[in-house]
Amino acid sequence: DSYEVVRVERNENIRLWLKYLLKKTLMTEAINSPGFHANNNAVPMELYTMMTSEKVGSLPFLAGNRADASVNEWFLWHGGSSDGIKSIADQEFKQLYAGKTTGTLYGSGTYLTDSCTKADEYAREDPATGLYGLLLCRVMGGRVLYNDQVSPDAKYLVNNVLQGPYDSVFGDREKCRNTFKEIVIYESSQAYPEYIVYYRRKYAPQEPAQPLASYKSET
Repeated sequence: DSYEVVRVERNENIRLWLKYLLKKTLMTEAINSPGFHANNNAVPMELYTMMTSEKVGSLPFLAGNRADASVNEWFLWHGGSSDGIKSIADQEFKQLYAGKTTGTLYGSGTYLTDSCTKADEYAREDPATGLYGLLLCRVMGGRVLYNDQVSPDAKYLVNNVLQGPYDSVFGDREKCRNTFKEIVIYESSQAYPEYIVYYRRKYAPQEPAQPLASYKSET
């Protein structure tokens, strides 16, 4: 099985873009400030590589605006219904609805992934077109709280981001469950829905069922 991309739309939303840029600037300044490293409550700045960012980074049209790996800025996927992803592109991620479709393993936040296969699990077919849609988002990970537990303490993780020194959670389900990475943010301004990718699911043809061999008893 595979996917066939039908079209890609760039989301030209100046309000959300400026909101994201402001958040990125504030996070970058905090990470790079001398006070950040001198603060006893500060945590080490660990860098993480995401598969999508590596692939997207080679695209020519992003030559002047690539993700900044030095502050864990990534391109990540988010799946949903056709109406849902359009609403996010227009109005941003709503934390009020966080976890409604993806669950809350890492608390109530916005869940993203570096695997389109994982995001496709949450995509819904548009009955009018027969297409599915994914958001390709620019995301500020910043100071990442890494977790590879099978059953994480969601309250602990959320508190360490909203009230502690971290900016996001990296749930390494690839390591602990052999599935996919999950990135969670708890502030909408940390993600900009930059592209909407519309596609079809392609299924391998099924082998026709073989007729059962007849059996004739001998008497």
